[in-house]
Amino acid sequence: MTIRLWDPVTGGELALLEEGGSGIPVVAHSPDGAALASGCSDNRVRIWDAVTQRPVRALGGHSGGVRALAFYPDGRLLASAGRDNLVRLWDLESGEELGQCSGHKGGVGAVAFAPGGTLLASGSEDQTVRL
Repeated sequence: MTIRLWDPVTGGELALLEEGGSGIPVVAHSPDGAALASGCSDNRVRIWDAVTQRPVRALGGHSGGVRALAFYPDGRLLASAGRDNLVRLWDLESGEELGQCSGHKGGVGAVAFAPGGTLLASGSEDQTVRL
């Protein structure tokens, strides 16, 4: 898996992040820009230090490729979603899974927190949005 980071002003490549796995359908930056999360077809979420460009941890648990990521507004939590029809909530400090949101009957391809963090929305191939 390869992620290229680019400077939007110069157009130059800033970094090349490489880790096992293949097919990266989703990448998200933390609100403070300190972390980067990537979802992969190997069912894992990887957390990267955006400054050092080094992997911090891999989060396993999905049984289908990861297709959507969203950081909580304060950057301490991450929601991941994928082909296993689930949304998982992660504590990024410990790497621990805090819980799951189920109910979709198809792969989940979108997740987003409300600006205040009080709601999490997920969108699925089953043509539903759940809050």
